[in-house]
Parts: sequence; structure tokens; C-alpha cells
Amino acid sequence: MDVVCCLQQVKSGSIFDNVLVTDDEKYAEDVGEKTWGASKDGEKKMKEDHDEEERKQREEEDKKRKEGQYIFSANFSIPFPR
Repeated sequence: MDVVCCLQQVKSGSIFDNVLVTDDEKYAEDVGEKTWGASKDGEKKMKEDHDEEERKQREEEDKKRKEGQYIFSANFSIPFPR
């Protein structure tokens, strides 16, 4: 039996779940349709909504910059002596 495995992380933070290892191609297709096939449309919609929200935020930030408003965002920590 040949074993082929390929996991590719396209974007930082990608999470892999529902991993199936089998040598039965028909079984793998059936399980895939029952699991991923049932959720892929909902996941696609969630991604589209998320991308749209990010686009709106970028547009709002661009608008504020053009109007001369200064936007400052920082994420840092300051160590305090004990």
C-alpha cells in the first residue's frame, strides 16, 4: 500500500481538523461529503462576510486618512521592574 500525505499551510493560523487516513477511496469520498461537504458552504459564507468587514474597515481608515484624521494603533508591552 502506498501512502501519500500532503498538508499545506496557506496562511498563518490555519487549522487542520477532521483528518482521515484510509486506503478506501470510496469511503473517503463518502466521509468527505458527509463532513466537509456539509459545512463548506457555511464556512465560505463566513469567510466572505469576514473579508467584507475587513474591506469596510480599510475603506473607513483610508477615508479618515484623506480627511486628515490621524489613526494610531499599537500593540506592545512594557516590562515593569519587580
